[in-house]
Amino acid sequence: MFQQNAALVLILLVGICSTGDLAAAPTYWLANGHYYERIDDANVTWNDAYADVASRSWLGVQGHLMTITSSAEQNFLANNSLLPPSGKYWWFGGYQPPSSPEPAGNWQWVTGETWSYANWASGEPNNAWSGEDRLQLRPDGKWNDLGQNWSQDTGGYYVEYPVPDYPAQVAQYVFTPVTGPAINRLGKWNGTSFEAVGPGSITSGNVHVLVHGWAPGTTQEIEDAKNGTPAWDTWVGDKWKELADTIASKDPGSTVLMFSWVDMSATEDSPLCAYKSQAKVNTAGGLLASALEQACDFSSASLKMQVIGHSHGAAVAAKAGLELAKDGNAIQQLTFLDSPENGLIPSGPRNMMSDYIGSTTVLGQQILDGTTFVDNYYACAGISHGDIEVSVELDSPYESYNITNPLDFSMFSKHHNYPLEWYTNATQAMTWEDGVALYWSPLLGNQYIDLETSYEQAWHNPLTGEFIPTLEYSLISGSGDVIGIPDTLYRDLRAESLYAEGTVVIDADNFEATLTENSPACWHSVIVVDENDVCLEFAYQFLEVGDGDELGIWIDGELRYLAVGTITGTDLETGCIDISYLDPGTHLLSIALHSTGEAGCSFRVSDFQMVSEVPEPSVVVLLIAGFMSIMGLRRK
Repeated sequence: MFQQNAALVLILLVGICSTGDLAAAPTYWLANGHYYERIDDANVTWNDAYADVASRSWLGVQGHLMTITSSAEQNFLANNSLLPPSGKYWWFGGYQPPSSPEPAGNWQWVTGETWSYANWASGEPNNAWSGEDRLQLRPDGKWNDLGQNWSQDTGGYYVEYPVPDYPAQVAQYVFTPVTGPAINRLGKWNGTSFEAVGPGSITSGNVHVLVHGWAPGTTQEIEDAKNGTPAWDTWVGDKWKELADTIASKDPGSTVLMFSWVDMSATEDSPLCAYKSQAKVNTAGGLLASALEQACDFSSASLKMQVIGHSHGAAVAAKAGLELAKDGNAIQQLTFLDSPENGLIPSGPRNMMSDYIGSTTVLGQQILDGTTFVDNYYACAGISHGDIEVSVELDSPYESYNITNPLDFSMFSKHHNYPLEWYTNATQAMTWEDGVALYWSPLLGNQYIDLETSYEQAWHNPLTGEFIPTLEYSLISGSGDVIGIPDTLYRDLRAESLYAEGTVVIDADNFEATLTENSPACWHSVIVVDENDVCLEFAYQFLEVGDGDELGIWIDGELRYLAVGTITGTDLETGCIDISYLDPGTHLLSIALHSTGEAGCSFRVSDFQMVSEVPEPSVVVLLIAGFMSIMGLRRK
């Protein structure tokens, strides 16, 4: 049912800048920043061509029938193989209004531009057939006049797309910097609520860190946070407090922390806004690592840590684990609860899950010095990674989605939250002897050593369709089958630099740029996305960094990646943006440097590559791919 629902949603979603046939991609002219497209449409009339152009756009800008207002523009067409093929004429945007003197009087452009240049063929215009009041381009580049309803020997028409007004858009690439000490985002469970955590106050014992995911519809909580009220105190809700209380009761003497990034993960209350939260997981993970290093004494041999992340919070937890490991502060356990990052992006790109698991020695069955035990529970948005962790496939008891209203995600939320609910209740219900969930933790003992890599619930009676409550927390060995991560291909990004604002040094041949503080400095480019492209991978490095310096990457005017200089530092980093939701065609890639603090920041972005799935012929795999793609739009 999930796959069917995702397929319907995919049909409903429309990309911002889809242009259809990539083979007819417009050609860019640097002199005026316009794009030119030759449309093949045999025997079309000028009137039909004029009407059709109104439905064509490029980078969100509506096209018009091409105008040629200079010899340079005429030469551009010839030099870029844009002239008509032999034996055919193509319409463009010149015309005579009614009652104009014939044959050469009062010619005008459809755009209203001044008529100051012409390239007529010998003997033209001649109004030979009477009523020749529209303009055609011949294979030799010369112009001919012909009637607006003439169709014989016409091969199509030309569209010109004016440059978008980028300077007017620069304001939208300014974002509000992340401020305040990272430790203020931590709350410590005291049995009834979360309270502030002091620097260096956690020096020993087991530490369990809870990380929430996407926070749709949380406007009031954001305002409360701005006014000084910790966001975790007003927003986390009963489900997280129940988990905190359960862990505290089952692991007496431990410290339970809650990390809030609600100000970064909050969006409008719409399933199509999840990407706004996803764009911030990299930054939130860095903040979590900083907060934990401020609060905890990692030099203490007795301090052991588990980080539990739900949904986008799993990516935050994994990023924090990476940053802590860089500083020699490896954590003992990562717990993923329905992480939509699992398998959604191929293993090659650096998504949070693959990056963490690929950069550390992670074993599901045993734990060695410096390694991390990973357990992964999924019911809706996640999948198993395979034999590198302990994965548990949960069978959610909630009714299926309403297929007639696929954008109503009330049922999706219940399925998606079930792993969090199950983990809490299983920990509460079980004992060490027959336990699961928290009882697998290396912080509590060594039961994890003998675990298999795959488990599943078997409490759903397939004959009656009923669930057996007494078996909800009993697990059986899984089949070991894993939804395979598709084979992938890397290719250099097909892109073209458009416009720079501020201090930007561009290497167009290698598609890289260095942006220097000029708040903001922006670089806009066009990228071409093919049907099987799933993510955009790139490298970036802050060359100089100070307080308040941030890098943002937008696609079609929507923020997709955020990096904070003081969190990232000056290391060379690799970023990855999920683009599986984009329609094939051209899209606007915008990169901005914004600073509100110390002067002198600069960063370089480079090594852009597009990663594509190798298509699978299996219908089942296609359905899974569709489901995974739609999860990319509504990850929480």
